[in-house]
Amino acid sequence: MARQGNSVYLTPEPGRYKERVPDAIVNGVPFEFRNITGKCRQVEQEFSDAKTKDKAANVFMNIDSDIEMHEVRRRIVMVLDRHSDYTGEIVVSFQGRNIHFWDTGIFRQKNTLP
Repeated sequence: MARQGNSVYLTPEPGRYKERVPDAIVNGVPFEFRNITGKCRQVEQEFSDAKTKDKAANVFMNIDSDIEMHEVRRRIVMVLDRHSDYTGEIVVSFQGRNIHFWDTGIFRQKNTLP
């Protein structure tokens, strides 16, 4: 994200018990970062873990495997369907090249996927 001109500040994990902070601040907005290197089930798990940390978290997922965009969208919808209170932006990068910017609201509109 920094290569694209965004201001990215990584936040340190504090040593305080049960305190959760975002992974980074991007242009003043907190983000959770997730790297996906395995199978498509990892997309669902990592996205869910990021949202568990903060329901309104913005999530950046870097897909470094051969998972197709359709499957990534399907797995995100599976998590959002189970948790109607999850909100925020979703940024997905495929092998660091193709970057897609989505919002959780887009996935909740019936018959419309980005």
